[in-house]
Amino acid sequence: MSNKDKIPSIAPLHYKYPSLSAEDMPDKFILFPITFRNEEIEEFEVLFFHRLLKRNYGFFSDWEPEEIKRETIEEGPNIEHYIIHALGREWKYYIRTPSGGTIQIGTEKMHSLLKIFYVLPEDTSEPTEKQIKEGEKFVSDLLIEATRLKEQILNPRKEFEEAEVTTVYLLDNVFKHYYGSAELMLEDADEYENTILAEFRRYMPSVYEKEDVGGGIVRSIKDPEKDAYIDKHLVGIGMFYRSIVIHYFIALEGFVNLLYHGLLKKELRDQNLEQRLDIEMKLLFMPTLCNGFKTQLFDSESQVFSDFKQLRNYRNEIIHSKISDSLKKVAFVQDGFLYQVDMQKRKKGSLFPPAPKPLRKEDVLKVKSIVDKLIEEILSKMDDESSKLVREFIMKAITLPFRRDDTGQISFDKSGGEESVSN
Repeated sequence: MSNKDKIPSIAPLHYKYPSLSAEDMPDKFILFPITFRNEEIEEFEVLFFHRLLKRNYGFFSDWEPEEIKRETIEEGPNIEHYIIHALGREWKYYIRTPSGGTIQIGTEKMHSLLKIFYVLPEDTSEPTEKQIKEGEKFVSDLLIEATRLKEQILNPRKEFEEAEVTTVYLLDNVFKHYYGSAELMLEDADEYENTILAEFRRYMPSVYEKEDVGGGIVRSIKDPEKDAYIDKHLVGIGMFYRSIVIHYFIALEGFVNLLYHGLLKKELRDQNLEQRLDIEMKLLFMPTLCNGFKTQLFDSESQVFSDFKQLRNYRNEIIHSKISDSLKKVAFVQDGFLYQVDMQKRKKGSLFPPAPKPLRKEDVLKVKSIVDKLIEEILSKMDDESSKLVREFIMKAITLPFRRDDTGQISFDKSGGEESVSN
């Protein structure tokens, strides 16, 4: 029995509110919900209350199994021995209040919700004022105890990271989320971009109003409202295309990180490579650092990798917004001549415009092509089993199931009880 499962020498809830067994309960009764401070109760995980109440009362007053399996471990002429495997569905505790009333605290909806009830005689429609006050006092005492022991009883991340037993867990497929978002935005991006461009051009011919100041002199007066309207839409030109580019790049990073999570060699898992390596290093050394590859290292001089480096640099310019990347024009005086040098001129051979310049749809399609080619390049370097696994899970599933065994080895966990595919 672990420390968190032991009943301590001082258990405030247990002494204030002793538990009752299912056999102590009447055959028929009704339940009246206690909603007092319910929002505070819901801030805690149900698992937390499972542990808190077990710490105070030991095993449940009653529970409902979801599934029961019998496994024969010894069989003789006249006797059989079984191990019973049961998955719990719901649990509940019956608690005695100081006045002799009863409160039920337990779970609903496959132990995903915690509910607290007054237990009332069958012919009673609602609790008395005294029972209501006792119920509210119980909830308050429960929350005091929960707050006091919050960090001691449940620290999910720490327990997950330090677990020495087989653990099954789910990850959001960040690749699928961001790639799918990029694809969805791309479907309607032209329409939104054209709308912004049309609004930008609306007042262009009339931004300056004419004023007759007499004597046949007419001067132009800038309309500040129209000017502000133009500027508002000017900065928005290309923003949908830019968002799509960022989503494609994040999808690529998510894809690479998921491969490292599922396929990184066991002896390297304590090296924190996800944080230490940038995406370029991860791509270059993936076949060496991860299982499931039939070839060693990527060709850093290949066209697809050269295109990726341009994409990475462009992404960095957008995200980091450095002043040096925002430099627009510089004026030079040479021998009495004034020159203005355009610092954002598109360089020869560059796939993308300077970061401050608006993107076009063709730029977005280049990014999509680079990401798709890189992913296919990775898959082509994998052995058949690993490639099939990645296509089945990472390329399709919204949520990814993983299994980590007691040795620290991680594998994709197939649903439906099939054998896990391990790295």
